[in-house]
Amino acid sequence: MTATIETYWPALWVHGHVHNSSDYRVGDIGIACNPHDYGAGANSNFDGSLVVEIGE
Repeated sequence: MTATIETYWPALWVHGHVHNSSDYRVGDIGIACNPHDYGAGANSNFDGSLVVEIGE
């Protein structure tokens, strides 16, 4: 992941494959994850109103 970040320097990195919500930074890059449900266990911190706007 470090090589990808250092190559592209994205403004925001959104990812999944985790069980909990997170919003953090690595250097200047915002990183967010907002999973809803994983099988039998729902994420109690899921934010259904979360919107990410991308623009210039």
